[in-house]
Amino acid sequence: MPHLNFCPGVYEANATKINSVCLWMHVIFDPVTNEGNMNERQVADQFEVFNSDFGGRNRQGHGRGGFETNFQFRLEGVTRTGNGPWFRNIQANEVAATTALARDPCRCQQVYFSALPNSLLGYCYLPSSFNSCSPRHGCFNDYRTAPGGSRTNYNLGQTVTHEVGHAFGLLHVFQGSQCTGCGGDQVCDTNPQRNPTNGCPVNAANSCNLADGRRDNINNFLDYSIDRCMCEFTRLQSARMDAQIAQFRPGFLGADFKAQVESLVPGAYAEAEQYQMWNMEHPKQYGSAVVEAQSAQEQFEALRN
Repeated sequence: MPHLNFCPGVYEANATKINSVCLWMHVIFDPVTNEGNMNERQVADQFEVFNSDFGGRNRQGHGRGGFETNFQFRLEGVTRTGNGPWFRNIQANEVAATTALARDPCRCQQVYFSALPNSLLGYCYLPSSFNSCSPRHGCFNDYRTAPGGSRTNYNLGQTVTHEVGHAFGLLHVFQGSQCTGCGGDQVCDTNPQRNPTNGCPVNAANSCNLADGRRDNINNFLDYSIDRCMCEFTRLQSARMDAQIAQFRPGFLGADFKAQVESLVPGAYAEAEQYQMWNMEHPKQYGSAVVEAQSAQEQFEALRN
C-alpha cells in the first residue's frame, strides 16, 4: 500500500520491555449459508494488522505510525463456531457464547467476529468491567470489518485495534466532549476533542476551539475516523494501558508477575481476585473504595460512525 498523506508516518520506539499477550480469535458464522466464516487469509491479515498497530508500524503509516506500545500479541488459536442465533445477534447471546468459547481468559485476550446490526462496527469491555479472569471480557467485531471485508471505509482491520484499545483501558479521545485539562480520555498527550471525527478530513478540526490551535486527533485509533486515517497510539496512551492492565488484568503480564506476587504474599493473587469479584457484585456497599465497572455507555460506545 502506498504512503497515505493523512497518516504522518511518525514512529516512536519504546525502550521498555515489550509484553507478549496471548490472543484467541473466535469466528462465529451461519452454519446454513456459511456467512461470516472468515477464511484463513483474512484471520491472518487481521492479526497482523492490529499487532502491527500496537507496535507502531502499521500499514497506513507506511510501516511507521505512532508510539510502539508495551504490548504485542501471539496468536494461541482460532475457534470456528457455526451457530445462527449467535452469529445474527451476539449481543443477546453474549453470555452463552463467551462462556462456551473463551479460552484461558486469565491470560488471554479474546476477540470475537460475527454479524453486528445496522452500522455497529464493534464493541468491547473495559478491563475494569469484570473480575480479571471472567470469560465475559472480550471484544466483539463485525466480521465485515476485517481486511478485505465489505464494510466500505472500515475494512482494513482497524476496528479490532480500536476495540482492543478499549480492552486495555483506553477511552475515546472525545470522551464526554470534555475540552478542559487533559480531555475526557484522561490522557495528556492527546488533544482535548469535543466531537468524533467523521471520515478522514484533509484538515483536522479544532472542535474544542483551543486557543493554541491544537487540532482533533484524527489519526488516533481511539477516534472514529475511517480506517485509512488511523495510524497511532501516543506515548501516554501506552502508559495508561500499562497501568490499566497491571491493575485489572495482571494475568496478561505472564506467570513471572504472578510468581513474584505469590512469593511475597502467598495466596495474594487468589484473594485479590475474590475481592475484586465481590466489589463488582456489590458496588454500592463500599462507595469510592470500590473498583466499579464503567457505565454501560462506556462499555458499548465503541462504535465508530
